[in-house]
Amino acid sequence: MKKLFTLAAVALFVGTTASAQIGESKSKKIETTYTTTTREVTQQYENYNRIIFGWAPTTFSLDDESEMIHGFDFGWNIGINVTRGKRLPIYVETGFLMNAAFGECLSESDKLLNFEIPINATYRFKIPNTRIFISPFFGFHFKVNTLWLDDDADSYFEYDDTNRFQMGMQLGANFDIYNFHMGFGWNYDFIPIAEIHKENLTTSGARINIGVTF
Repeated sequence: MKKLFTLAAVALFVGTTASAQIGESKSKKIETTYTTTTREVTQQYENYNRIIFGWAPTTFSLDDESEMIHGFDFGWNIGINVTRGKRLPIYVETGFLMNAAFGECLSESDKLLNFEIPINATYRFKIPNTRIFISPFFGFHFKVNTLWLDDDADSYFEYDDTNRFQMGMQLGANFDIYNFHMGFGWNYDFIPIAEIHKENLTTSGARINIGVTF
């Protein structure tokens, strides 16, 4: 009888210990899963930086005629999540961009250099179970033209009817695959760059960028 009681006590102790270990293991697994999921959610909505380089031609339009000169841009953007607690993929993007364009347009050889600050509203959503982000955007930009030259004149900015400052809008979409970035956009300047024969000379252009998002 004493042996039977001892065996029962040992069995009860072993069963209780095993049950506790299983419960602790399950608890740790749930905690680890929750921590991993929370980290992934946090990363999905966190702020980001982007360095871009791309093809950015400029189209000059006067009355019903238009001509394009080729160009490129280089810049840095930052995406700031504006939702409280960062639980929605809604961002404001801003940064700094340099654009240089060159080619034959109004004269035999035109050159244009400007610096731009964009402000865009962006919805950056993630494709489930991937590291792919798609970000359509719409916004405005503020541009300062520092150089506009041709072969026959020192600068178009010598004339009173030429604007150094322009404001415009842009729209497009960005794609991030892991850290690789590709973007497509189109922009238009509300403020004309010059007035020629009492007609406004307006500027616009498409953009195709590649870069790194981190």
